Amino acid sequence: MATSPRRLTRRQLHSLVWKRPLKELAPDLGLSANGLAKICDRVAVPRPSRAYWSKPPERRDPAPRLPAAPEGCDSEIVIGDKPARSRRARKRLSRTERLLQIADAASELILADGVQAATIKRVAAKAGISEALAHRYFPSQTDMLIFLAKREETDRQETQQRAIPENAEYWQQAEASLGGYFDYILRRSVLFELLLTNPAVRDALHEEMESRLSWGVQGMSRNLSRSFGAASQATRAGALLARALSVRAGHLLAEGRISKATAMELTLSILKGGLQQIESAEPQASASD
Repeated sequence: MATSPRRLTRRQLHSLVWKRPLKELAPDLGLSANGLAKICDRVAVPRPSRAYWSKPPERRDPAPRLPAAPEGCDSEIVIGDKPARSRRARKRLSRTERLLQIADAASELILADGVQAATIKRVAAKAGISEALAHRYFPSQTDMLIFLAKREETDRQETQQRAIPENAEYWQQAEASLGGYFDYILRRSVLFELLLTNPAVRDALHEEMESRLSWGVQGMSRNLSRSFGAASQATRAGALLARALSVRAGHLLAEGRISKATAMELTLSILKGGLQQIESAEPQASASD
């Protein structure tokens, strides 16, 4: 048993726990296996499962990469008969700040390793908080993924709205909104597309996205009617076409197959042609006809 405190870096601890089982290593450090496991979790040092040691050495997976240190973690871990100095001071965050902290950590994991990598345990470790605390905000991984997807959809809408100048004519609004949409695609669309690969996320967002789509098409149709005096049937068709066209261009942009400039030029030229057709259509009949 260790008779005096021992100082280790996170990297040294990471190396040790992947060389010997905790039940063998812990007594040499003056700890129980459970106590050593808690220190590893607290300072975000990944440790092998019990099943890892039951396999022959040649069949064991390599040790995972050491993640970044949690917020407030000391450079050295003091292990002995006193509590480890690496226990980080708790920083009280508001509920909104904590939600965003967890969501940002999950987003980074998803972009790096895919949706399945963003388990509550891994997200908590990356955010530098306990798994129990993360579960207080997101009872399940699905709850967390749905929150992320809704946040991304809101971000897209706000990006488009911010791009539209005040008191702009219809065509200026349409062009600015399209540019804002493509800016979002370039900045964040990969994350949103990854989230939508999860069936539970798609199901949870289906009704909300359909409602937003219907609202958006109705608004665009009204604007077209006011601006070009065309019948509502024609303007609704034009709005649906504009929506489908911009989404398709967004997919090509996200895949890197076209540039933003090309996406804007092609989409706007097709929309202008459609608007000319709407403008030349017969005006909507009055109620007295």
